[in-house]
Amino acid sequence: MDWNCLTGDSEKTNPTEEYLMNNLQNTSQGKNNLVILMHDAQAKRVTVDFLPKVIDYLKQQCYEFDNFYSVIK
Repeated sequence: MDWNCLTGDSEKTNPTEEYLMNNLQNTSQGKNNLVILMHDAQAKRVTVDFLPKVIDYLKQQCYEFDNFYSVIK
């Protein structure tokens, strides 16, 4: 599995958190397992700042977090 969910952080130069959350919600809908594509480039400061909100949202949706390599076994 590569990624199956995204925030769209690479689609715009300065995306808003609302834009990122909408993409996350739309692309995660109905999926039991998520691998989320997000970028950590220096120019993607919004992504870094937004990460705690991603984690909070996913926990509220009852997702659990695990190491990627544990998931793909």
